[in-house]
Amino acid sequence: TGVRRLYVLLCGFEIIPKTISTRNLGAHIIMSEPISAYLLDTTIGWIMVDTGIDEMRTDDPILAKTCFIDRGWTPAPIVLPIHRVREQLSTLGIEPSMIKYVILTHTHADHTG
Repeated sequence: TGVRRLYVLLCGFEIIPKTISTRNLGAHIIMSEPISAYLLDTTIGWIMVDTGIDEMRTDDPILAKTCFIDRGWTPAPIVLPIHRVREQLSTLGIEPSMIKYVILTHTHADHTG
């Protein structure tokens, strides 16, 4: 498949201890990690790699507690209005129905929408 353009969508941030990524090293370091999705304009149509975060899980305090806080994510991921995937797609002139394929690289709570 020929890729004509690649768009990196910033879908929010996680504030996490470094130990999550470094097997218990760096416990005193806190990191801000981006939550990303990728939109590809290809010769066979639009392809989205990962889908960002389901904003309902961060907007609703009960869901945020259940999906993140109770699982050790303190605080819950930070998702500002500018991070919302539909808003970013709209800025690019793309409707969700125009996306032909979605590829999920993994299914953490911060990558499914």
